[in-house]
Amino acid sequence: MYQIMQGEVFPFIKTLHNDSTSAYAKYMDDAIFKIPTPQLLEKIVTALDELYALIDKQPDRKVMKYINHHMTKSKKKKILSEVFCSLTN
Repeated sequence: MYQIMQGEVFPFIKTLHNDSTSAYAKYMDDAIFKIPTPQLLEKIVTALDELYALIDKQPDRKVMKYINHHMTKSKKKKILSEVFCSLTN
């Protein structure tokens, strides 16, 4: 999975937008795949799978509504940062 993400998926994502003057193209032009190990990628994928399973269990999408309506952008960034930091430990 790691080799496919690093060698095929990420380079493909970098080139998704055809307009070379778009903001997407500008910021993705020098993007680097920075997940250092296959083990960390596996932890991230597992955590995202668990999050999506939790969201799918909520018929009215309570989890996503809470995240989107009751948290500021800085809180979202902080929580996501904490989640990914905990994955690396």
